[in-house]
Amino acid sequence: MQQDPTVRRVNRWVVAALLVAACFWGRLLVSAASLDPAREVRFFDANGPVPEPSCHGPAVVDGPYLWQVCGQSLARFELAKGRADLLWPAERIFYVSAFTKDSSGAPLVVLDPTAPTALYRVRAEGGLQALKTFELPVVAVVAAADRIEVVSGFDRKTLHTLANGAWAERAFPVLEATDGQWIHGAGAEKRDGVWRVVHLRGPRKGSLPVDAEVMVSRDFAPFEKVSTVTLDAGHATVVESGEIYPHFKLFHLPGSNELNALSLATTAGAPYEWVGDKAVPLAPPFTGYIEAYDAVHTSAGNATVVQIRGPLKATRIRGEWFTAGGGRRLQLTRTRDGRTTTPVDSFWVNVGYKLLPAESSGYWLVGGLGSAYARVGPELERLDRPSFLERMAGLFRRDRAKRNSDIYRRGSAVVEKVAVGWTLFGPFAVLAAALVSLRRPSARATAWATYVSAAWLATMVVCAWSAWKILGFF
Repeated sequence: MQQDPTVRRVNRWVVAALLVAACFWGRLLVSAASLDPAREVRFFDANGPVPEPSCHGPAVVDGPYLWQVCGQSLARFELAKGRADLLWPAERIFYVSAFTKDSSGAPLVVLDPTAPTALYRVRAEGGLQALKTFELPVVAVVAAADRIEVVSGFDRKTLHTLANGAWAERAFPVLEATDGQWIHGAGAEKRDGVWRVVHLRGPRKGSLPVDAEVMVSRDFAPFEKVSTVTLDAGHATVVESGEIYPHFKLFHLPGSNELNALSLATTAGAPYEWVGDKAVPLAPPFTGYIEAYDAVHTSAGNATVVQIRGPLKATRIRGEWFTAGGGRRLQLTRTRDGRTTTPVDSFWVNVGYKLLPAESSGYWLVGGLGSAYARVGPELERLDRPSFLERMAGLFRRDRAKRNSDIYRRGSAVVEKVAVGWTLFGPFAVLAAALVSLRRPSARATAWATYVSAAWLATMVVCAWSAWKILGFF
């Protein structure tokens, strides 16, 4: 028995629509099987939700909180809740250069570079209270009992002490150099109740490799040599005049008030690390330079997170080394045993990512701009993988990744959101019309099935590009 030509036309329209729909649902399901998306941070100020700013500089882990500068405000992250509060605005801030807590438990921060540099108390209800301004950069802050101590300066450093409501100042010794030497006022730390000021001194001219002296003043005593560091081609440059210019920076870790690293390297050498009173090559010897130090500040003690930028980006946390790779899909590898994470998919995690310790165990993987994150366990297993429904809702969220991929071409993104919804759920209308025409054959039902199928295919000419791109972020 020959099939009615009208029915054949309906079948062709319906089959064509369902085949196109299958392509888009296939892309979504392939993404679901192969990608492990990061979660997005929601930002709030005193008035409610705000667009995500760009976060930068060192991060300080403070129990369940993470402190970092975002835009023109100090931000407090609660990654377990996926939110960040921007309640501490300040002018011209750039990053957190020092962090500690006073006797009441209130955070004390130095935001650098401000003009002038200032020490602030962070109010729990919001806002920063300036305690003192300093003409020169602050390199260390210590708070104990009712006493706050701040060290500022370059080659000539000063100790500022707040006690009994009044500030007092005391100058540290000055290390003199001859005409044939250079001096670098590296940093200061307080260890075992004693202040140490660290300078580096080396020959102004010569050839590489060359030794530089590590000079330390303890408890305001004159400087004495405690060790040497060898500068090679990866640590210094010799210009045509024969003068030596070291590529170093001594990091003061915000939160621990201890010196932790001498970044005496470009991409061609191994950085030095501060251990006790000596500067020793960082082990294992990753080639590159120290990009950042992040701090872990807990009641049980302080810790460090060091990131090395070079041919391979490496992070040390709790004594373990991790490396990362994988392009947009960031995958961590623990160097001790080669264990890896499931690749985390987000451009905004991969760019300048930070690996930081979680409060109890495991790690937070935080994007360099602060808007994306993922939680991994002690064995690098993903602990906060979004559910299918959460990922589906994410397709309709106007997040930073989609905006910066030029997917949202209009401010409201209504067209793109409608395109995704119509692409995914419009075929169910096609399927319903086709089933009605099969179960209750009539000229009207057949016409409706044809019209619905043709209309969906026609609108896909407009929707296809946006929907295809957005489904790649599932």
